[in-house]
Amino acid sequence: MTTAIVVVLFLSCTKSKGNVASISDIKFDSTLVSVDNDRFSFHIKGGFKDLRREDFYSQMQEVNPNLLIMALINLPQGSTAISAHKYSDSIKHSIDDAFKTSIKTKASFNNQSVDGYKLIDYGVYKLGDKTLRFKVSCVGDTMVNTMYYFMKNNYDYDLYELKISCSKKYQQVAKKYLETMALTVEIK
Repeated sequence: MTTAIVVVLFLSCTKSKGNVASISDIKFDSTLVSVDNDRFSFHIKGGFKDLRREDFYSQMQEVNPNLLIMALINLPQGSTAISAHKYSDSIKHSIDDAFKTSIKTKASFNNQSVDGYKLIDYGVYKLGDKTLRFKVSCVGDTMVNTMYYFMKNNYDYDLYELKISCSKKYQQVAKKYLETMALTVEIK
């Protein structure tokens, strides 16, 4: 049996001095976050704390090398974790095919399925001029993950994922927050 331990730290979020801060290939100001050499960007509201300099971040990347950034954001009930991931393939895929694969993919650790994984919801919907693809899942009964998926021109080698993790109690608030971020995504 494989056991996965997920650690979410709740720290106070602080803004950088001045308008823009840059940490390696991640740039952010009060509203814009840009990762993957400025290829993937989105806007945030409120506090944002980049966790890449925390001791556990390198361990998280060993477990998931697709991790581009992990951060804490402020929601009305407190801080919660968000992350962005990039999944690449050697051949191009449509966003619809890649999204179908993501729905079928269960949480894993060391290439083994994690016990207690549940797919709660998924779907595709249009909001304004954007088509949004989302998936909601959980491992166990306490934490819920909501993910939105993106691809340049809906056909590419790379699939990007925005993810927010929170307690079940705040899942709807967190999903709405992530949806707001998803509407601002730009891919170069």
